[in-house]
Amino acid sequence: MRILQIKKFSIVIILIILMFCSLLNFSYASTDNMNVIKIAKNFVDTISSKHEHFSDWKISVICEPVPLYKENGKIRAYLFHLRKSKETVGYFILDIKTLNVVEFARGESPYQSTLKRFKIEKFKDKKIEKEMLVYAGPSYYILGVKTSKDKNIFNS
Repeated sequence: MRILQIKKFSIVIILIILMFCSLLNFSYASTDNMNVIKIAKNFVDTISSKHEHFSDWKISVICEPVPLYKENGKIRAYLFHLRKSKETVGYFILDIKTLNVVEFARGESPYQSTLKRFKIEKFKDKKIEKEMLVYAGPSYYILGVKTSKDKNIFNS
C-alpha cells in the first residue's frame, strides 16, 4: 500500500514539474516576441528621426510581424509592414538570430507585390493547402506553396 502511495505521489510531482516547464516555455516565447516588437519600434523611431526620407514612418503603424522561414522550416526573421491610413509605406526585416534589421525600404515588400502576383499567375487553378514565406538573404525571396497534389511545400 505504501509503495502505491509513493508511485502516485511521484506521478503527481512529475506532472507538476511538466506543467511548470510548459509555463516557462510559454513565458519565454511571449518575452521573446515582446523583445522583437520593442526592437521593431526602436528601429522605426530611429530611422524616422534620423533620415528625412523615412520621416513618414514616425506616424505609421507597425503591423504584426510575419514570420519568414529558412528552407528547413525554422523561423529566420520577421517581416514588419508599416501602414499609414491603410496604405503600406514601408517594410523592414528583422533577423531573429542577430536581432538586427537586415533589410528595409519604402513601399511594399516583395512578399506583398512580386510574390503575390507570382502566386496568382502560377497557382490560379490550384487549391493551395499551405504556403510559407522564405527569406534566403537580402533581395532573395522564395514563396513555398503546397497544393493538394504536392508532397512538400517546395514543388513550385
